[in-house]
Amino acid sequence: MGTPIFSGKVYPRSSTPKQILDTPVLPSDQSVIGELSLRCDSQQGGGGFLAIFDTWGDCSTIDARQLLRKEASQAGGDSLVGHQCDKDTSISHRQDSVVTTEKMSCHAQVGRRFPAPVIAPVVAPVVAPVIAPVADPVDVPVAPVAAPTQVPATGESPSGPTQS
Repeated sequence: MGTPIFSGKVYPRSSTPKQILDTPVLPSDQSVIGELSLRCDSQQGGGGFLAIFDTWGDCSTIDARQLLRKEASQAGGDSLVGHQCDKDTSISHRQDSVVTTEKMSCHAQVGRRFPAPVIAPVVAPVVAPVIAPVADPVDVPVAPVAAPTQVPATGESPSGPTQS
């Protein structure tokens, strides 16, 4: 089995490999911190006349997933997102034997939970009502008002009615 390759930003470990979530979609409380890839080649072949089989490498998707989870944990991840492995198998004939070659490549994104930012509640400022000081009543001197003068009616003199 090959060695997983991580490309991205490494953070302090927050999950063990067993705690890594394997999910098709990035959880809403996580962000992608990088990507993982893994390649594996294995070959099985017959050993000619005695038909002794020789095997090297092992490309199991279960082993690949375990390696990816371990690497995601070491990178500070909490999830493998969209984990996918593709296998290509070819069979070739060599003299008296058949050789089966298997190539596998896996990839996944690595997600990480980040603590939600602490947002202080918005508090409206307390405003005390403005109260104007009450002034003492002010005595304003008022000039005396003269009595209104009477306007004479028609035929009267200003000094009063006339006698004839």
